[in-house]
Amino acid sequence: MYQDFYQMKAEAFINQPLPEIFFDSGPHKKAWEYLVHGIDAREQFLLLCGDYGIGKTTLCIRLTQAMKESGKIPFLFISTPTFSYTTLLARIAERLQISLDQEHVSAIENMIFRYFEDRGQKDGLTLIIDDVQDMDISTMNQLRLLANFNIEGFFPIRLLLFSHFSFIEKLKLDIMQPLNQRIRRRHYLQRLSFEETREYIYFRLVKAGSQGIPSFEDDAIQRIFAYSNGVPRSINNICDCCLIAGARHGLTVIDDSVVLEAIRYIEGKTVSLPEKITDESSQGNDLGYHPGNYGSDAQPPGGWGAGAGLFYRQKAKSGPHKLSKLGDFLDNIWVNINLRAANQNPRTFVLCGANRSVGTTFISFHLALSLSQERNMNVLYVDASLDAPHQPVVIPNMNARPGLAAFCEGHQSIDSIIQRTEYKNLSVVTSDTQEFTGTGNSGTGSNKGRSVKEFVDYCSAHFDATIIDAQPPMEHPSTITLAKAVDQTILISRYGVSRREVCQHTIDKLKENNIAIAGLIINERQYPLPEYIYKLLG
Repeated sequence: MYQDFYQMKAEAFINQPLPEIFFDSGPHKKAWEYLVHGIDAREQFLLLCGDYGIGKTTLCIRLTQAMKESGKIPFLFISTPTFSYTTLLARIAERLQISLDQEHVSAIENMIFRYFEDRGQKDGLTLIIDDVQDMDISTMNQLRLLANFNIEGFFPIRLLLFSHFSFIEKLKLDIMQPLNQRIRRRHYLQRLSFEETREYIYFRLVKAGSQGIPSFEDDAIQRIFAYSNGVPRSINNICDCCLIAGARHGLTVIDDSVVLEAIRYIEGKTVSLPEKITDESSQGNDLGYHPGNYGSDAQPPGGWGAGAGLFYRQKAKSGPHKLSKLGDFLDNIWVNINLRAANQNPRTFVLCGANRSVGTTFISFHLALSLSQERNMNVLYVDASLDAPHQPVVIPNMNARPGLAAFCEGHQSIDSIIQRTEYKNLSVVTSDTQEFTGTGNSGTGSNKGRSVKEFVDYCSAHFDATIIDAQPPMEHPSTITLAKAVDQTILISRYGVSRREVCQHTIDKLKENNIAIAGLIINERQYPLPEYIYKLLG
């Protein structure tokens, strides 16, 4: 239903126990180790418990495939626990290639016992039973008695049980105590954590053939995690509905509002997925501009940062260094900046995110690139993100050098931290790892520290525009220092209900430091899958 739109080879969130798309999470790794160790140690009874939809059957099938491939351990997989004891005995006899000439239970049991006696202590049979909580108590006890058969202490019949937690309550019954006492080792399969839920979602997308779309906002994943409690089957159900709705509306980013509608549909609060996803920021033209936003009194839509000033909304979907699809968006940002500045000719700018992972580096660098290439301006791009020390990750073939912090601490001159790039009219300052005060009070002697203001004044004198890519001000005091020194500060956020509050807190924080926000960019850019997801998948 959505494969064509998202260009996938298969449905990403199908609810089938397929070992080829097994997600090897931390809890599942521990469960696998428990099973392998127990089988190698010839434990007579093993029990693995977990919630419905947690992945027990997938583990079970993966285990049987591994055992079949090794060919060393005979086993019988019982996927239907509602079989009668007689039927189970017949299945065991068939697996052992015993020809039955009688149908009486005791006769079949004796034939099975003789089979093992003839082989001594060489061979055994592991019965792997899925959903054992649904097995009749009488049948379960008869299997336990069958497994009691031994040859001088060697027990050839072993039981490997997969169950829901309700089976633990059944084991507490008096009639089940003989079995309960024989299960020496048990393992309880835990749910996925938030980070594992995120990785699981992208894992399933990649396995289905996704090449980068769709992506899920953090707010959306947080709601999926909270509703599903980290149970993969529930995650599948929600994400499947999200992709159906996303494909219907042409969405490449799944946000919180889409997840909320999917949950309403699953709970029966709506009879179908919505024909329209509510997005109060979608008014205006194709670039997302709202009427009147070129004036000095322009404001974002309701709830998005009172007093933030200009409102931009990015819809461009282009990779790094490709300006064709970004051109109008970037050009209009620059036009809006100059209109709001009212002939003040601003030259230095801080672009910072209200929080992390909002596309600040993408927008900052491409704005600098656009001004240098399209407007022939002499531009300096300053990476103050602190994330990639001395590595200008957005520009290839650059040398690693100390950055702005090194200058502020008195270790480098301005000329030594500025590099020319292969792009005409564009220079860069690469990132540092440490925070800096930028007050000019650090260092001693010849290494006396310098202020950010000194750096900004130099930039104003030597460059037509300086674009500083900074960290979220709520987390990094250095961004406050930078924002105080430059001509204009522009805030960037992703669209989502919870982001509004973060934006307002950030704006309030800046106002406390007498910093006015020149504009707010709501970023709806299509993000590729994070690189670490691909690395995780090998």
